[in-house]
Amino acid sequence: MSTTQQNRPVFMYILGIVIIVGVALAALFNGIDRLALGSYTVDAVIENKEYVPPGMTTSTQMIAGTARSVPVAKDEQYILYINDQGTTVRACVNKQRYNGFSVGDNVNITCRKRRITGKVDILSVN
Repeated sequence: MSTTQQNRPVFMYILGIVIIVGVALAALFNGIDRLALGSYTVDAVIENKEYVPPGMTTSTQMIAGTARSVPVAKDEQYILYINDQGTTVRACVNKQRYNGFSVGDNVNITCRKRRITGKVDILSVN
């Protein structure tokens, strides 16, 4: 048995541990970033609206050892771009809310800001 064949199981063992530790650290970071966040309400302005129609996109997947493009259906989206204290934030809403708002409207949003990354998550638009 050659040295390369003897080292392969050790390498795969170490690679597996590194991958597991990496995934665990990413989950821990995400959990700490979202841990016990309080929500706040603020007045904001709708800067823009966007409608994304339903359609098809492709995803590359390995099927029987070869890379294949597989079609994937996309749902329609109604998106509001909201200015929250100088930061533009995207909010996906239902069709009724989308049609009820116009660009420049003042809205009341409930959101939360993540601890580490500072990303703003919009919880509701009123």
